[in-house]
Amino acid sequence: MSKPQRISENTYILPGAASVVSFNRGNKPIDTAADSGNAGKEIKISSDKGGFEIWRWGKRNNLPTEREMVVQDNNIMGELLATKRDITLGSGLQCYQESYQDGQRVLTPVEHPAAAKDFFDKLKVPIHRQLNTIARNLVFHANYFVEYVRVGNEIVSMKAQECRNWRPEVMDNDGVINNYFFSGNWKKYTEKKYEPKMVPAYKGEEARQLRFVLHVKDDLLNDEYLGIPRWWGGRTWIEVANVIPVFHLNNVRNGYAIRWHIEIPKDYFYDYSAAMQTADARKSAADKEKSDKETFLTTLNNFLAGEEQAGRALVTNYEINKQLGKEFPGIKVTALNPDLKDEALLKLFDKSNEANMSGSGVHPTLAAIQTQGKLSSGSEILNAFNMYVAIKTPVARELILESINLVHKANQWGEGLVWGFRDIQLKTQDQAPNGAAPADPNAAA
Repeated sequence: MSKPQRISENTYILPGAASVVSFNRGNKPIDTAADSGNAGKEIKISSDKGGFEIWRWGKRNNLPTEREMVVQDNNIMGELLATKRDITLGSGLQCYQESYQDGQRVLTPVEHPAAAKDFFDKLKVPIHRQLNTIARNLVFHANYFVEYVRVGNEIVSMKAQECRNWRPEVMDNDGVINNYFFSGNWKKYTEKKYEPKMVPAYKGEEARQLRFVLHVKDDLLNDEYLGIPRWWGGRTWIEVANVIPVFHLNNVRNGYAIRWHIEIPKDYFYDYSAAMQTADARKSAADKEKSDKETFLTTLNNFLAGEEQAGRALVTNYEINKQLGKEFPGIKVTALNPDLKDEALLKLFDKSNEANMSGSGVHPTLAAIQTQGKLSSGSEILNAFNMYVAIKTPVARELILESINLVHKANQWGEGLVWGFRDIQLKTQDQAPNGAAPADPNAAA
């Protein structure tokens, strides 16, 4: 049996099967983490302060980055997580005067204290962007990190950081994490420019640390060092959903081999008249046959392959052997009709999307995601939004506000003041002409 012949960089002929096969470069598979939880483990590193043991984050100590790569290739997870972040942050940071009337807690919106306004104005990164970073990391990774600088007794700056850059030191015998380590690239942390920098963990106001990092985690799922996002339990479904569209895309791009059955007589390009002459003429005829065949196959491949060639017509000529009363053997092109829908995979894709929506804890209507081929009604959106604000945001907001409350306490911005987020409450048009109104901060107080 003859071997496959390479006729161009990505095109091969299978002589025995009279077929042309093209290989197009598809999407490179992502080295996603198949870790259970955080796959934490003690590892030794060298830092700017000497050797330490840290707690790795993922099997390759790169789980935050791998986690984000899984989501960025998914059609709905990014929007679901963004919806969680956006609803949690509401319409922005708001200061309230807290009081009690008849045993009921009452929150009255007030202007930011002058000291707080001055602190926020001096930040290099505006506070609303820092809160976006904090909320994003909390939603994505169930953790966030904020670095602070103190001068004297007053905290003068804060900077929200990305989880991908931080790792905790291994706990001491009292179960305390004393330090955290920052690196711009943990995959290359042994290189001098990415050498980990040690920053002390926040020890409370009594310690009066001049520089420290606050680490906050959602500890519903955790390995004692780092939180584990609840949606991460469905990572396999996310990866399944990521693969199916790539399969269909490559099926469209590379489907040429199953759309056309092309039969070419073995000696179609051979000049038999030259074969009757000298040895040199026969060799020249064989070389020309090979060259003509390669040229023809490449031209044919360029003509038929690729989605941009869809619907093209192929016109050929043939001759009739008048003595025998039938055509001479020639090239035969038979069009096939492959089913590119692949119903089983499309159903699996729908199921994976349903699993991802359930795992994210967000009603799909809030992320404008179609379910059963349609978007939700206005009343369904209204109820889903108000329910999410009431049930899902309080804990997340408390965790986020730890970053502000720490400065409030240290810099003494005022007794009886508390921080929160302004909300918009969706209403029916008979309740509010534009369908929305500021939410009552005391509804959940």
